[in-house]
Amino acid sequence: MQMTFILIYWLGNLQALLAQTAQALPFLILMTLLAGRKGNAALCLWGGRQLLRLDLFCAALSLPLFPLMLLLETLRQPQMPPLADLLVQPASVALLAWLPATLLLWGLLRASRHWPDTTDPAITVYRTTDLRLTLWGCLLALLLFLLGSLLSTGLLLEPPQGMERSNFILLQIRQALHLLFRYLSLAGGAALLWLWYLRHRAPLTDERAFPLAVRWCTVWAVVGYLPSIIDFWSTLLAALLRSLHSGVPFDIMPQMNALILSVLAALAIISWSVFLYRPRKARSLVLQLLPWCFLIIRMAVPLTQLPRL
Repeated sequence: MQMTFILIYWLGNLQALLAQTAQALPFLILMTLLAGRKGNAALCLWGGRQLLRLDLFCAALSLPLFPLMLLLETLRQPQMPPLADLLVQPASVALLAWLPATLLLWGLLRASRHWPDTTDPAITVYRTTDLRLTLWGCLLALLLFLLGSLLSTGLLLEPPQGMERSNFILLQIRQALHLLFRYLSLAGGAALLWLWYLRHRAPLTDERAFPLAVRWCTVWAVVGYLPSIIDFWSTLLAALLRSLHSGVPFDIMPQMNALILSVLAALAIISWSVFLYRPRKARSLVLQLLPWCFLIIRMAVPLTQLPRL
């Protein structure tokens, strides 16, 4: 039984990792295309197209994991629930937003064939109106992924007793937006891995283009987790100072689990930040995988709380 739980746990983590990365990538695509309007136009157009491919890849891989996770959870129950109950589960309802978002990314990728030619050395600038369809499409995909995230966490469920429906929805949206910013670290880290995969292709063979692309992706990889880490450590430090001022011993044990998660996230962004100063180090697969190792260990922390059989 415990092995079944662990299998479902890691499949759920894989699905969450892919889904969270796909959810944040449309924002990164928007910023990349907007940044290339003046200067580095060809590189940003190429990068936007590659990020669309990466986003479609992550979204398409996570899509079948929604029903798979629902099926595995159902098989753990003593008896099979009615089909009507399965169709209203959060994982099933989330597909109503996730599927059209994935199809939209596929359409945007096909439409990117009509972008200005990135191999043309004369392409130094472009107008936002040239990519109006892509920009609005990425914004719509971002909203659909956000809606899918809200539905998968139970937006349509009954609010807690005593809380109004409107306040419950606003709370869910605030939490989803906060998490979306955190997912930028996953999107930036995945984009760095994608750059490693494409490192021998033009324009990344250019000595100037590769460092620029690496630094751009690294900024987002570092920024995403940073606010939550700062918030946690400032709260912890304030509690410690209050404890010292009042003379009451400070008990770190209730915060130990969150402290470990925060340290591992900090180690991940420190590993990514190396590429800000040494962007050519991003050609090393070992250094690319190091922050992801910290994130995987971070996912495994809750398993340490399982009772031993």
